[in-house]
Amino acid sequence: MELTGKCKAEFEKWYFKRYGVLPEDFSNEATFWELDDNMKFGVFQDYFDSVGVMIDLQPVCDYNKHTYTKLLEFIVHVFGFNIDYKTKDETITKKTRPEARTKSVIKADEIRNEQLSK
Repeated sequence: MELTGKCKAEFEKWYFKRYGVLPEDFSNEATFWELDDNMKFGVFQDYFDSVGVMIDLQPVCDYNKHTYTKLLEFIVHVFGFNIDYKTKDETITKKTRPEARTKSVIKADEIRNEQLSK
């Protein structure tokens, strides 16, 4: 799970301002970029929230009138403010949470790079 282009450069500045270190200097044992994706996701979500790109990841469960019986899939909706939804609105479904997280960060990165290129 990586960021690209102008989005990555902006993220690194945001990260330094927030945590006082660069992502490359995260700790003696690993850089931020070497962490497991599930550990990076929360930081990415905070960053994207701060720049107006929303990640909405919701589980879809089977229900039998009394209880939830099983997880079916995850619905991912990623959107940025002031973007034409007729051309950019997209809802994605994935079977697992890790797949949904990865796809949501890829889509958020794409949206943010587009915003920064304007």
